[in-house]
Amino acid sequence: MSDSSATDFGVDNDTHIDIHEGKTVGTGVQIYPLVADQGNQRVLIQWLDGHDEYEVVDPDQPVSEATFDLCVVDESSLRANRETLKRLKDEAAPVLLPVLLLLPETRSSVIEIDRGEIADHVFATTIDEIVSLPMRQAELGWRIKALLRLRAQSFDLTARTTELRLFRRAIQDSGQAVAITDPDGAIEYVNPAFETTTGYDEETIVGEAWWTLYSAPVSEDRIAAIASTVEDGEVWDGEIAIDGQSGDKIETQQTLAPVFDEAGQIEAYVGVLRDITKRKELERDRKRYQEIVERLEDPIMLQDRDGKFELLNQAVADYAGYDRSALLGEDEYLFMDEKTAAQIDANKQEVIETGEPISYEVPPTFPKTGEETVFSTTRYPYYDENDELAGTMAICRNITDIKERQAELKQYERAILGATDLITAVDADREYLFANPKYREYHGIETTDVSGLSVSDVLDGEVLSQAQGNIERALTGETVTYRVRRSHPTRGERLLEARYYPIEEDGETTGVVAVLRDVTDREDRAHQLEVVDRVLRHNLRNDLTVVQMQAETIREQGTEPVAEAADAILDRIDGLLTTSEKSRDITQALTDEVTPFSIDVGRIVGSAVESVTETYPQAEITVEGPSSVAAFAAENIDQAISELLTNAVVHNEADSPSVRVTIESEAEAVRIGVSDDGPGLPDVERDILEEGTEIDELYHGSGLGLWLVHWIVRRSGGSVAVESSGSEGTTVTITLPRHGID
Repeated sequence: MSDSSATDFGVDNDTHIDIHEGKTVGTGVQIYPLVADQGNQRVLIQWLDGHDEYEVVDPDQPVSEATFDLCVVDESSLRANRETLKRLKDEAAPVLLPVLLLLPETRSSVIEIDRGEIADHVFATTIDEIVSLPMRQAELGWRIKALLRLRAQSFDLTARTTELRLFRRAIQDSGQAVAITDPDGAIEYVNPAFETTTGYDEETIVGEAWWTLYSAPVSEDRIAAIASTVEDGEVWDGEIAIDGQSGDKIETQQTLAPVFDEAGQIEAYVGVLRDITKRKELERDRKRYQEIVERLEDPIMLQDRDGKFELLNQAVADYAGYDRSALLGEDEYLFMDEKTAAQIDANKQEVIETGEPISYEVPPTFPKTGEETVFSTTRYPYYDENDELAGTMAICRNITDIKERQAELKQYERAILGATDLITAVDADREYLFANPKYREYHGIETTDVSGLSVSDVLDGEVLSQAQGNIERALTGETVTYRVRRSHPTRGERLLEARYYPIEEDGETTGVVAVLRDVTDREDRAHQLEVVDRVLRHNLRNDLTVVQMQAETIREQGTEPVAEAADAILDRIDGLLTTSEKSRDITQALTDEVTPFSIDVGRIVGSAVESVTETYPQAEITVEGPSSVAAFAAENIDQAISELLTNAVVHNEADSPSVRVTIESEAEAVRIGVSDDGPGLPDVERDILEEGTEIDELYHGSGLGLWLVHWIVRRSGGSVAVESSGSEGTTVTITLPRHGID
C-alpha cells in the first residue's frame, strides 16, 4: 500500500452492516492492523482513522488477547501468527472472523489457483481475502466492507441456525403433539409427543392427509368449516376427536394455524394438539355426579370453615324455602330453628378440630316451609388443592318416616313381648328367628336368644310331627289354623288354638309366624255353659210341661173366671218355653266358633220372609232391592233377620201388620233394612240392638231375641242401627261387610 494510491475508498458513511450483537458498520467495527511492515501499518491506520465507522485495535496488543471483527495481515505477520489466527477463527466458528492478507505483487507467485482453492494450506484455512499491493484505497475499502458483510451474515446465519435448532429441540421435547403439513394438508413432520399421543409413528403418518385423523363421529360439514378457517389464513382452536392408531377415539384440544412465506402465501400448516380424553371423562363424570346430586332428595352441602355455604344442591333450598343463590354465603341460622342450627354448628366445629368425619341425627324445623323432619347426617372434612382443611361437606338423609316406623315397631315389639299369646317365628329351615316370653315359658326355653335352636330341639313326638306338617303347608303360602294340646310346666295340659302365617319377602315365602292362643279356660266355660243350659232347659221344660197340662185341665173343668186365670197361666208358659229356646240359640251363638263367609243376602232374606209369612199369614211383608247380592256374614245370620221380622209383626197391634224389607248394595257393604208401621221401639231395646246392652232382671220385653240379633251381626263383622219415628214405626238396619266381593 503507498501514499500515491487513490485516497477515496468509496465507503458510504450512512451504510450500516450488522456485525455481532449490536455492532454495525458505522458503530465501532474493530479492525486489527496486524502488519509487520511499519510503513504499510502506518498508512493503514491513517486510512482507518479517517473512517469513523472503524475502530483501530492496538497493533501492539498480542493476537491472542486482541478483540476484533477483522484482521489485516501481511505475509510476515501471517507466518508468525498463523496458528493463533487459525485457533481464533476455529473458536469463532460458525461466525466468520475474517482475515485480509496484503500481498505485494512481487510475491503473487506464492498463490496458485487450483479448483477455486489456495494451494498453500495456510492460506486455505486462515486467509479469507487477498489484496495485492500496491492497490487503490477504494478497492481496500470495498473488500473490507465485503468481508465485514460476510461476518455480519455469518452472525445472522448462526443466530438463525441456533434459533431453528432451539425451536426444533423445543418442538421435539414438547409435551404437546405437533405436526406440520404442506399447503395441501399432507403431513410432513410430527414430533415424538404426537407419536405418543396418537400411536402413529412418523414413518407411518408422514404423507397422510391431516383430515384423515378425525374420528368418524366428526361430521364432514365440521371438517369443511375447520379447513375453510385455516385456508382463509385464520387460526382455528377447539375440541375435536381423532382416531388413534389403535382405533380408540382420542378427545383433543387442537390449534391449527397457517404458516406464511415472505410473499404472504400459505406454505404450510402447523397443528398442535393435546390429549384431553381424561379431562373430558372427568368432566362427564362430574356432570353425571352433579346431576345425580341434583336429583337426590337428600340435602348435600359444602361449607367453609366458618360454616358458610359454598355449594349446595336443590334439596337444601327446597327444605329451607329459599333460592340457592340466597343461601350461598349464609349458614343454617337463616332458615332453621336456632337450637338445631347451634347443634349443627357444634358438629361442624368438631369435624374442623379433629379432621375426622362424624355421624349424627338432628330434628330441624324449617319456619318458612313449615316442615318438621329428622335427618341422619354424615359430615366430612374437605381439603383444598394445597391439602389444607377448607371446611366440611355434609350428606343428610330424611329419616322421619324411618323414625316413625321405628316407633311403631317399638310398640309392636312391646305388644308382642307383653302378649298373653304364644308368638314365634321360624325360617324355611325350621330354625327359630324369634320367640316371645310366653312361648319360651310354655316350652321351657330358658335363653332369650332362640337363634340357633330348631323346632326339633323344642318339640317332640306327635306335637313335633304336627307342627312340622303345618309349617310345611304355611311355607307354600297357606294360612293354617288348628288346635293342639300341649303341656304347660305348671298348669298341666292346655288346649291351644294355633295359627301359622307365611312370611313373604319379594314374593318368596322365607319363613312362618306362629301365634298360639291358650283357649282352655274359654272352652271350659263354654262347655260348662252348655251343660248348665242343657240341664236348665231340660228341667224347666219338663216342669213347665206339667204345669201346662194342669192349667189346661183347670181351664176345661173350672168356672169361667177360673178358665180365664188358666189362659193367663198358659200364655206365660208359652213365653217361658220361647225364652228357653232363645237362650239355647244365644248360648250356641256365643260358644260356637264363627268364621264369616260369603253369603247371598237376597236369597237368605227371601227365605226368612217366606218362613215368617207362613207363621204369621196376616202379615204383609214386601222386599225391595236385588234378589242376589253377596256379603260376608256368620252362618246363622238368617236367625237375626227372622228375629227382626218376627219382632216387627208380633209387636204391631194392627190386624194386618205391614213390614218392608230393603236391600242396598254398595262397594264395601250391603245394608238390610227392616221397617214397620208399629208403635216404635223403646229406648232400652234400641240399646240392646245397637250396643248389646246387658238385660237386667226387671226387663220383661222381647230383649232376649234382640240381644241375639246384636251378637249374630257383631260376630259377622257388621253393625246394627235403629231409626225410630215415634208412632209411625221403626227401621232397623243391618250392615254387613263385602270385603271386595264383586
